[in-house]
Amino acid sequence: MEVGQVVGGRYRLVAVLGPGRWRASGDVMLTEVAGTACSWPLSLRANPNLVFPDEIVTDGERSWAVSRLVEGRSLADDVDAYGPLDSDAAGRVARDLLSALASVHAAGVAHGGISAATVLLAGTGEALLAGFPVAEATPAGDLRALGETLRLAVGEGVLEELIARLLADEPAIPEALAALEPPQPTNEQPATTAPAPRPPAFSPAAGGILTLIAVVLIVVIVAANSHDSTPASSPTTTTHEYIADTTTETTTTTETTTTTTEEPTTTTADTASLDASGTDDTPLTAAALLPDQFTDDKDVTYTLRSAGVRNDCGNPWETDEVAGILAKAGCEKLISGSYLDTGNHIMVWVAVAPLPDVQAAASAHDALRGTHSGDWGVQCPNDGPGASVCDASWDAFNNAEQYGYIGHHHRYLVHAIALYVNLGQGTDEQPWLMAASDKAVRVAGP
Repeated sequence: MEVGQVVGGRYRLVAVLGPGRWRASGDVMLTEVAGTACSWPLSLRANPNLVFPDEIVTDGERSWAVSRLVEGRSLADDVDAYGPLDSDAAGRVARDLLSALASVHAAGVAHGGISAATVLLAGTGEALLAGFPVAEATPAGDLRALGETLRLAVGEGVLEELIARLLADEPAIPEALAALEPPQPTNEQPATTAPAPRPPAFSPAAGGILTLIAVVLIVVIVAANSHDSTPASSPTTTTHEYIADTTTETTTTTETTTTTTEEPTTTTADTASLDASGTDDTPLTAAALLPDQFTDDKDVTYTLRSAGVRNDCGNPWETDEVAGILAKAGCEKLISGSYLDTGNHIMVWVAVAPLPDVQAAASAHDALRGTHSGDWGVQCPNDGPGASVCDASWDAFNNAEQYGYIGHHHRYLVHAIALYVNLGQGTDEQPWLMAASDKAVRVAGP
């Protein structure tokens, strides 16, 4: 088979997704199978962890299952490339696959061909069960095959109890789920630097993730002398939803003396002057409005790597909606900077927009609640760690896991967005990104 070849008189092969799997015209996936029947209950469509055939087409001596497109790598390819799964990743895969099998068996059918080659790891971090072979099978056989698949995919000592239950004479899904350890509590002591996630599970040949998710673009602001990866007229909405108001702070006119038993008493001056441009003498510079470093609630420290000031408060890469709201609020400057953690894993872009007064900041903040954090764009360092974010392919950047916050302090509107430098797509990254962007909003400003 080769690119451009037409299968079954209807489907033109576009790109190789993996052994026996092709992306075809019409955004479908063709998987070579040994069978000609296709009678899967429609109720299986409700489970997001299943990729089952919509039809079977024949082309010469070959049969192909036609299904929704999944541009991801198989579990077999993942383990071959990156080694056995750790306990957390293995647990997530096991839960997804047990959920898939529960739906299959409840519909009165079985899979019959579970292996590391028929488990797909999507760019969203989910494990999907594909490769229905259209053959005689039993639920118990499916569970034992899952046990063998996990045994080959994990490291020594990982999921031992679960695998033992799956390989038992009479395995059952409830007992298998009971063997999975509960999620780790969130109050455990975290590492001091964010972990580098497993590379995103999408096919380089196809360059994307599940096409059931609408793929739209996030605009990018690049620092001076860095490479612009998109034209100014690019679409500007994003596939990622962001929390846009949880860091709002109520403006106060005074701050009281703060005393602790560990630190000497300090007195902060009346901050009412920060509420209006006529009384605020804070320099509108990166040095005055962006800290050199900050440490988030996960104890990860971020250092400022690049910064600058735009005198027009806008740029050709932010959305018209954001630009319009800022202009209406009276914004004339935008002070922004890019931070990286000590391990160069996460980049955080922070933007501070000084507005005429606190009322303008509050109104702009309210108006921006319905926008996406990515609508502001992203600025990258000119070179070194982080610069690759703005040099990446547009699909890779667009589909990376990202998180942003927006808030206001006195007359200053502050926005931050965080993402992994390697554009990781898994949900494991989200707590680190949330902590980084939340803290950045809280510490930026006067």
